[in-house]
Amino acid sequence: ANITEKKHFTEKEILKYYNNEEKAKKIAESAKTSIGADLKKEDLTPIKSLAERCIALKAQRTELENFLTEKTNEVMPNSSKLIGNVLAAKFLANAGSLRRLALMSSSTIQVLGAEKAFFSFLKTGSNPPKYGLLFQFPLVNQARPDLRGRLARTAADKLSIALKEDFFGKKDISKKLIDDMNARALDLSKQKVKVKRKKYKEELKKKEPKL
Repeated sequence: ANITEKKHFTEKEILKYYNNEEKAKKIAESAKTSIGADLKKEDLTPIKSLAERCIALKAQRTELENFLTEKTNEVMPNSSKLIGNVLAAKFLANAGSLRRLALMSSSTIQVLGAEKAFFSFLKTGSNPPKYGLLFQFPLVNQARPDLRGRLARTAADKLSIALKEDFFGKKDISKKLIDDMNARALDLSKQKVKVKRKKYKEELKKKEPKL
């Protein structure tokens, strides 16, 4: 857009560049009540240059995302449909090859990306990681905290099957995997929140009458 100066931010002018009447009206109203000062032309030049670079970067990102989507759909279609193109590409990049991913156990897939936490567990005996890259999967990170580990295990199981089919076979089994995974997530969500034993003892101690 080339509106630049605040006085030109009218609904009619905005609609020339942004085809959304409702938002154009809101932008115009915001411009009227804005406390921003009017800028000189020499001040606007670097601002406009930065805005143009941001737009170019956004266009480049969209282009790269389209390329990534095309390639992951071609190389690992079932996995991409199951967990999304971007996350599928991250798994592939972490493992180094589809063959290596396909030969991994579901338990390894579950903690892939959490190598530091896993080595810390082996070295210090701290709690083992329940998930690595899979935490970026909405089914896992948007779940109740007490269910995330089990949902990560479920997602890893289904992803393991999808990866094996992507490498060794060529059938589209993504719908069944997604349906099974969602059904399992629904069953888990109906379960009551489990109170940890230590926390339960602390709560019980608070309720004990003081002598």
